[in-house]
Amino acid sequence: MSATGFAIGRGQGAPTMMGRMRGVLALSVAGIALATLVATAPRVASAADAATFQAAYENAQASRKNAAAAGFEWRDVKKMLKQAKKLADKGEYEQAEQLAIEAKMQADLGVKQAESQAEAWRSAVLR
Repeated sequence: MSATGFAIGRGQGAPTMMGRMRGVLALSVAGIALATLVATAPRVASAADAATFQAAYENAQASRKNAAAAGFEWRDVKKMLKQAKKLADKGEYEQAEQLAIEAKMQADLGVKQAESQAEAWRSAVLR
């Protein structure tokens, strides 16, 4: 046995370093394969997924309407909500929800822009 505790030759009663490395490699490959299967397996959509998406979608629609009423609806918000609805119809609720959240954020920024511009004109005109 060497100073590192690994058997150098074969048949000395302890696993060789090469044997241990093969075992570690095999476990690593098995772990990666399992993780890949879990990550790529089709996910069954639940009612909770649909409800979560629906809540995000309704919040985004309300924000979009507020931005439109203020005259500052951003160009892509409606498109994003249409795409989110299509994804949800296919059962891809997680992606749909993320898109609805992004649309809400943009709509909220449109409302903030309207508020900012309501005051900004004064500094540009009244000097």
